[in-house]
Amino acid sequence: MAIGPDGEMYISGIKSLWVLYFFPTFVVVKSTDVGNPTTMPTFTPTLVNMGGVYFYYYYFSIAFGPNPQGLLGQIWIAVDHSRSPSRGNVYVLAPVVSPCLLDPLDIHFIRSTDGGATWSSPVRVNDDPFGNGAWQWFSTMSVAPNGRIDVIWNDTRNTGQINLSELYYAYSLDAGKTWSPNIPASPVFDSYLGWPNQEKIGDYYHMISDNSSANLAYAATFNEEQDIYFLKLGDCNNNGIHDSGDIASGTSQDLNNNLIPDECEP
Repeated sequence: MAIGPDGEMYISGIKSLWVLYFFPTFVVVKSTDVGNPTTMPTFTPTLVNMGGVYFYYYYFSIAFGPNPQGLLGQIWIAVDHSRSPSRGNVYVLAPVVSPCLLDPLDIHFIRSTDGGATWSSPVRVNDDPFGNGAWQWFSTMSVAPNGRIDVIWNDTRNTGQINLSELYYAYSLDAGKTWSPNIPASPVFDSYLGWPNQEKIGDYYHMISDNSSANLAYAATFNEEQDIYFLKLGDCNNNGIHDSGDIASGTSQDLNNNLIPDECEP
C-alpha cells in the first residue's frame, strides 16, 4: 500500500493467477475516502501494463529459480511526497518475465502523473544486456522526501548461476524517466543456503529513503546461513549528501564513471 499527499490510498497486486500469458495481470486499486471514518471506503481498480507477467513464471521457478519455494519479489507501489513538480506521482515496480521469454526476470517500472488514471510505458531498470539469461529478483523501491526514487534487487548477471546473486542499486532523479547505471552493492551470496523448513529465502526486503540515502534491510547468506543485514545506499562517504550530488558538484571525483565517489573505492 501507499498513501498519497492528499490521503488517497493506492494498493498494487495481481488480478488473477489464471489469466492467459499475454493478458495484463497487474492491477492498481485506488481509494479517495479511506480517511473518512463515517463511510465505508470505496476502491477503483485499474489494470496496468508492466511489460510482462509475474506469476506465470513463478510456477516454473519452483524447480528452476533462485528462490524455489518462495516469492521472486513483491509488487511495490510508492507515491512522491516531495515539494517538486513530481509531487503526487505514483510509481509501481515489479520483477516480470517479458513476453519474448529471453530473460527469466527483469525489473520493470511504470509511473502515473495523474493520480493513477493513466500510466506510462514500462521501463526496464536493470541495464545488463537483454537476453543474457540473468535473473533480477526481489526488487524493492522507496521514494526519498526530495523525490529521488531508489530501487534495489538481487542479480545473477555476473555469476551466470541461478543461485549466486549480488545486490544491485539504481536511482532516478527525474521521476523515473531515466535511471542511473546499475551499481553493484554487495558481495555474491548463495540463495540456496540456510533454507529453513522450505526451500526459500525471506519473502521480501524493505527499504526507506531519506534525502541522502536509501536504508535497506535484507536477507543474505554471507555467513552460509540466512541473516538480516542493514545497508545504507547512496551516501558512501556519510556526508549527508547523495553520491549523485557529490559527483555533480565536484565534491567527489568519479574518474571511472561508475557513480561511486572515488574516495569510497579501494
